[in-house]
Amino acid sequence: AVNRIIQAIESQDKVVIFGDYDADGICSIALLVNYFKAVGLKVDYYVPNRFTEGYGLNQQAVENLAAAGYQLIITVDCGISSFQETELAKSLGLEVIITDHHTPPSDNLPQALAVINPRIDQVEASKYLAGAGVAFQLVRALSRYRNDELAMSYLDLVALATIADMVPLLGDNRIIVYHGLNALTQTKKLGLKALIKEAGLEDKSLLPWHIGFLIAPRLNSAGRLQNASISIDLLLAENEVIAQELAARLTGMNNERRMLEDKIYKEVVLQIESSEYASQLPVLVVSGDDWHQGVIGIVASRLCNRYNRPVIMIAWEGDIGRGSCRSPEGINIYNILDGCRDLLVKYGGHSMAAGLVIEKQHYQQFEAILSEWGLEPEKNAQGCIYIDVEVEPEDINQGLYDLVEQLQPFGEGNPIPCFLLRGVEVQQPERFGKNKEHFKALIGPSRVEGVAFGGSDLVSLPFDKCLFDILFELDRNEFRGRNTIRLKIKDIKNSILSNDIRDPRFFSTML
Repeated sequence: AVNRIIQAIESQDKVVIFGDYDADGICSIALLVNYFKAVGLKVDYYVPNRFTEGYGLNQQAVENLAAAGYQLIITVDCGISSFQETELAKSLGLEVIITDHHTPPSDNLPQALAVINPRIDQVEASKYLAGAGVAFQLVRALSRYRNDELAMSYLDLVALATIADMVPLLGDNRIIVYHGLNALTQTKKLGLKALIKEAGLEDKSLLPWHIGFLIAPRLNSAGRLQNASISIDLLLAENEVIAQELAARLTGMNNERRMLEDKIYKEVVLQIESSEYASQLPVLVVSGDDWHQGVIGIVASRLCNRYNRPVIMIAWEGDIGRGSCRSPEGINIYNILDGCRDLLVKYGGHSMAAGLVIEKQHYQQFEAILSEWGLEPEKNAQGCIYIDVEVEPEDINQGLYDLVEQLQPFGEGNPIPCFLLRGVEVQQPERFGKNKEHFKALIGPSRVEGVAFGGSDLVSLPFDKCLFDILFELDRNEFRGRNTIRLKIKDIKNSILSNDIRDPRFFSTML
């Protein structure tokens, strides 16, 4: 791969970067476009339209790129399953270098000039790299060959993509995110600065949750609703005014995305819970004719969290359905799809997130096979929260908070520690928020504030009659220049009740 790209730089070949429309693909494209520009090679990029082309390389795109005179395609965050498209490119005189991090098919690999995928080598430190992490390693190899020092200037983009793609923050990913968050906080890239400002995070030390909940959704919104090129143009912006305009536009699109997502989510929950049969299925498979393809992946994630089982959501366009799949930890959704591969047009992804295309004529058989799949769901379909440490009220102080902060960055594979307080008094419970959707109270003898976002129903618990056990994460509240420690409540129950969620007396409004 390095030799061919060096040749392309020296010969000024016509090169195109072919990527995905999510935040990982967007950042990967921006990384390579910026690098090649810095070393004197002007490259173009291509992102397929989610709604008309779908994910990854496709025949029409390859034919169009060949007709336009491109000599080399470099894929980012896609390509590992593109067998026919790679062969087509070769037949049209187009060379292909695949960089991808998705699970390779079990039988063989596309016959590209080079295939770069950490899941092939199975090197422990790098096997969980995001797509941008793979592209970054390619740039590092090119930088070593050319003896330049450009690679590390893209850590901000790689960290953003790594967090956004929810890959485990282990091995190389942990190093990338640890250093990349510092780079992102101090970034000079106009697009990133505008995005950070638009998210209300200017002059703040960025943490993974800032990326996951405030920045990445904005970056993803263009690909979900319109075209990902809007987000790529933002990351490549060289004009501050244009960058600010694009960042504001993404905020508007993200707000629209949230409304669409909430509408579909409520519809599907009603559909599942009104059917006793559907609510007991080991794999929840739902479909709809008017669902927006750009948001069903997010809805599937929310349903997976709610029901603690794999969820497959399919949006129909005529006789073709495009699906997003999500699975709880410990259940490999990619393997589930692999077992149904004869019924699918195509599929791909990871153990906990995948996508598929299916013809309507095969849907009933697909649904029937999954209804008998060998997963025995919990009787009440509730998930477990694992406790790291049981503490006493006097343990909750700045020292404990500082100790927890040393374990940053938190994310997939390195979750925030979960603490347990037993038998504490809960005082002054109340709802808060614009729509009174959140809960807060004073906890224990030190009356430290506890909050449960989205947990307004907790206010109905009998706090004046008994003591409670509280599961929480340590959090810091910044308000008007004051920093105070607070408890971010994950769950709460009456102290006299069992810890076992299978106990019929167990009561929790959050699990």
